[in-house]
Amino acid sequence: MSKPLVVIAEGGESRMGYNSSRDALSFVLRHYHGLDVEILNGWYLLEQDTDFIFRIQSEDSVGRVLAFLVGDKYHVDVGRIVQLLRKNFSPTIPIVFFKDGDDEVGVDGLNDPNLYCFYHDDQDLQSLIKDLSDCWHQQHLTVQNVSAKAEPTSSYLIELEKLWSMSITQKKELADDLIHRGDGVSRGEKTKGLAIHPVTMERQVSFGRGLHAFAIDVLTDRLETVVLSYPEVTELRSNDNGRMFLGEIIFGFIFEDVEGFSYPILFLYPEAPEEDVKKVVEFFVSESEYLPILSTECYGIGDQ
Repeated sequence: MSKPLVVIAEGGESRMGYNSSRDALSFVLRHYHGLDVEILNGWYLLEQDTDFIFRIQSEDSVGRVLAFLVGDKYHVDVGRIVQLLRKNFSPTIPIVFFKDGDDEVGVDGLNDPNLYCFYHDDQDLQSLIKDLSDCWHQQHLTVQNVSAKAEPTSSYLIELEKLWSMSITQKKELADDLIHRGDGVSRGEKTKGLAIHPVTMERQVSFGRGLHAFAIDVLTDRLETVVLSYPEVTELRSNDNGRMFLGEIIFGFIFEDVEGFSYPILFLYPEAPEEDVKKVVEFFVSESEYLPILSTECYGIGDQ
């Protein structure tokens, strides 16, 4: 079943392209408003990324796009963006410009009732998105169709069985080979770090020399920003004074182009409650994206 879509065009706060305020808002829109979110890492890509523009124009033509949220830590050409979106997408689609500190984005002089200025965590922005989403559902979903849960493909299940049925010795040899890819720090271009939150299944992937574990920091920062900036998201809040959010983030390595496998292998470190680890493994199997295997299955507990 298709869902309404919000486009966020805003650059990152670091050279890696991450933006905790933007990504926390995306989390809230996806998990608590039930929306799809597309992120462009820079407002200027609304004009330059032609593949994205053609695809979003197609989505807009069937009424999925609710709004464009635009911002950047650098100067945003407000008039140019408004003209671009009004010409290529819709003369009435809501466009929100993010405030930067105490600075107001100059939209008042444009005489357009569908332009807005908000901070990322403004309640008025949440209300606007909720109203747009409710209107979309009233117009497009006269009958709610519950889609069946996606089942893993046969080719995926064959490779998963091949991996899981290996002996301890075979798994250890495979793990040794993958962990020591490259120089042991970069681990090669086909290795990425992955962090996942077992309560919401929110995840983050990072890559680059020595930056695989950076995924943990980025995801932690995002979830903490949600807890601090969106008090209405009570389901995520932890009652433990030592932790802001529920659940312990689980980390792993994604190994691509592994000989004998067409799907990437996900090597997970199960440093979390067993029930959470099981949920994460089941999640990735249902997604049929990675072949998950636990480090304890390769090395045993205390031998990693």
